[in-house]
Amino acid sequence: MEYIQGISTQTRLFGYAFLTGLALGLLYCVFRFIRTLFGNKKAVCYVADVLYFLICGVVILFFNLVFDEGRLMVFTVFGVALGAAVFYLLTAKISIRICSFLVKALRVIILLIIAPFKLAGRKIGSAGAKLREIWRKRTKKSEKKSKNSLQNE
Repeated sequence: MEYIQGISTQTRLFGYAFLTGLALGLLYCVFRFIRTLFGNKKAVCYVADVLYFLICGVVILFFNLVFDEGRLMVFTVFGVALGAAVFYLLTAKISIRICSFLVKALRVIILLIIAPFKLAGRKIGSAGAKLREIWRKRTKKSEKKSKNSLQNE
């Protein structure tokens, strides 16, 4: 374990930290998709944000444990932040468009899958309504007949 790292080691760690930041930026796009899928409701946003930052914390902790023997260096934190910022700045507009397109497409697919079941449910519901009406008419007739037969006895 060397206490004073050389420039090559620091550069390598900074590069790994930058790549980790890019990966965390990609993970943020996944969480953005989930948030958009649920309509950006407050509860979903809170849970997604807390979960994202917990995952980021664990990833940075493991990064430091694996690559830098558990030491937390300012340049590695800066590398992670820079990687995430670069990913976000380069892909923000595209990822938002892709995310909204995927959410719309997923909703259309779900509607196409559900549509036959809704149609069948309506047909069954209307048939059930007709059967209830027939049943109601027959019970009224049978009530009248039974009332008349009791009165005749």
